[in-house]
Amino acid sequence: MSTQGLTHANWSAADSAEFHAAYDSALRAATNEATSRQWPIHVAGNWHHDRPVFSHTSPGDRSVALGSATCANEGDVDAAVAAARAAYPSWRGLAVSDRLTLVRRLADLIDANRYRVAAYLSLEIGKNRYESITEVQEAVELLRFYADAAESEDGFVTHYPPLGNEESVSVLRPYGVWAILGPFNFPFALTAGMSAAALIMGNTVVIKTPDLTPIAGVLLMELVESADFPVGVVNLLAGGAEVGKELTANPEIAGAGFTGSMEVGQAIRRTLDGRPVVAEMGGKNAAIVMSSADLDVAAEAIARSAFRYSGQKCSACSRVFVHNRLTDQLAEAVAAQAAAMTRGTPWDKETVVGPLINQAAGERIAAAFDAAARDARSFTVTEVPEELVDLGAYSGLGVAVDLPMGHGLLRQELFAPLVVFQSVSSVEEAITATNDTPFGLTAGLYTSDRGEIEVFLDRIEAGVVYVNRSSGATTGAWVGHQSFGGWKGSGSTGANAHGAYYLHQFAREQSRTVVAP
Repeated sequence: MSTQGLTHANWSAADSAEFHAAYDSALRAATNEATSRQWPIHVAGNWHHDRPVFSHTSPGDRSVALGSATCANEGDVDAAVAAARAAYPSWRGLAVSDRLTLVRRLADLIDANRYRVAAYLSLEIGKNRYESITEVQEAVELLRFYADAAESEDGFVTHYPPLGNEESVSVLRPYGVWAILGPFNFPFALTAGMSAAALIMGNTVVIKTPDLTPIAGVLLMELVESADFPVGVVNLLAGGAEVGKELTANPEIAGAGFTGSMEVGQAIRRTLDGRPVVAEMGGKNAAIVMSSADLDVAAEAIARSAFRYSGQKCSACSRVFVHNRLTDQLAEAVAAQAAAMTRGTPWDKETVVGPLINQAAGERIAAAFDAAARDARSFTVTEVPEELVDLGAYSGLGVAVDLPMGHGLLRQELFAPLVVFQSVSSVEEAITATNDTPFGLTAGLYTSDRGEIEVFLDRIEAGVVYVNRSSGATTGAWVGHQSFGGWKGSGSTGANAHGAYYLHQFAREQSRTVVAP
């Protein structure tokens, strides 16, 4: 089927009989395959199964067995880094065009296997079928975008005017072996995107997939192998936090790409101690709604950003600073939007909001709901349907109104389907409150006042901002249309993914002046 127009904000592009039939067929095959499969790691061109394993089940239905996953040990980490290091000289020596051919071949293979990958994403991380197919499409778009961007830069060589008999050029050169640590919520697309950027620039990679998403990593590695990347250029590890720590602590690691929590990202930066870290580290994203806003547009957009994928997006809207004349009206409208969202297993055709990633997330979110119920002026929850309560890791959808300023729920990233509405009297007050957080990822504004728009764009401290956007208040950046990255504690470099400056972060500049003999 054609996916033209398919983005995070436009699921209708996939809503067809052909799509549903292909997805359902892939889902049946994946469910049957996963039951007894052991998901391996991949080091130096070889798949390894003979390691300790941990069982794996679906967060959408605990009775759906997803096999077992292999856990890398310290020797595997060292071997993967050594393999990547050994492959580095020849990979670095390839012409950029040859590296791009392989990356584009990988993009084509992902495209051809989109339903298989999407079905597994629904099973493994609980995304509904639309979100899953969109993540696969994002992976394809990321690889093609980075390949096109590299091609347009003519080999990353800049020629300068001669100075006497001196000829000078500036070139970008790779660092070496990069650790790539992807997130559980976009384990396929973001891992593929970070890896492709590092590879295009001449680095080799060791991917460490989260322990919550071993299947996504294996699916990506299978396609890398099918694309005929040279042995050792891409390696795959799986396991818990200790594996990630061992990988980033390896002295042969030249840089790291990371998406995840601010706490872990900052720890990686300390470990690498001056070596490059390209990190996106979450957010505490706010929408600002002023008195002249279209409330219908704002309510739908806020609900989309707050509750889709159960709020488990780094760009999810968790705070709304709203003009005090509209606070209760807007909060009620968003709660009504939440109540109208169809709840169900992630693979059900009608599901809009599925499960959390695991029960531990549910316990953390339940504690946040208790705090909101205790401390907010009002608190409303759209409860989990009875048939889902004991099936998997499902959560209610929470709307809190007017917590004490400075409250933890206004500052801490929760990865939760909870949005807090705070009353303000002006756009200046709202911007100050929005910026009062260690994060600076995304933000939105709803107003008809051009002066308020100008103040917002000038003063807001976030890497991705939207104004009067109906498809999502703080979510939905799409490759080729918006770049994506954070300021302050949400990012490490100030350069956004799928933006004009992203690839350059995976290489270092060398100025070369040559006097011909």
